[in-house]
Amino acid sequence: MIIQIAPELTRVTSLRRRLASLPSICQGEGELVKSDSRGHVYRVGLDNHVLAVKWFPPLWTPPSRFMRRLLKGRRGSSIWRRVRLAYCYGLPVVPPIGLYQPGPWYGEAYLVFEWIEGQPLSAVLGDHRMSFGARSRVAAKTAAAVARMHQAGITHGDLKPRNVLITATDPTFIDPDAMRIHRFPAGLTKRARRDWQTLVSNLNETSVDPALIQKILVRAAPREADVGRSDLNRG
Repeated sequence: MIIQIAPELTRVTSLRRRLASLPSICQGEGELVKSDSRGHVYRVGLDNHVLAVKWFPPLWTPPSRFMRRLLKGRRGSSIWRRVRLAYCYGLPVVPPIGLYQPGPWYGEAYLVFEWIEGQPLSAVLGDHRMSFGARSRVAAKTAAAVARMHQAGITHGDLKPRNVLITATDPTFIDPDAMRIHRFPAGLTKRARRDWQTLVSNLNETSVDPALIQKILVRAAPREADVGRSDLNRG
């Protein structure tokens, strides 16, 4: 069993105790807000806090890939480390709270984040009650946040508009379980391009003004020399 808590919350002893109760809490009072092949997301109230809990089902691994999976370590722990690093680096990712993995490395896992109240990027950019200038600033801030994440050597991996929540006018990246930290520029450049393509292609399928999408595209083609210059990639 693994229980990890964000260092700034280690004094909250009740949180460590309650994390071990997540399976029953999610199935009981938790509100299911998303479900797909990779797991479920629950909205849970815990000790006067509203949290988002991502549940990952047990991982079936074919014999041919067993050793590779084993060497990669626990799935929940590896995701937790990547998201914590992105958060500590100051990137606008959903704040990670804790991890609970009750069984072996291939078993189920629960990742706990702060619950973020906001609207998906596509809803904000498509809201014509806002002025074009206000929506343009949101698009510019989002593009700058994505570019900053890539310059830190990190890619999101599932950068759909629904995974970019706008709180006030600032973007926050949610659902970060496909996030990767890259050590080499070639892999980073390839996956950074995929992030941009996912974001823009999904926006193109909505009613968002093409001029706003163009605002994002301006930042969507960074020079390869500018990608991954952060200290995370040195050495």
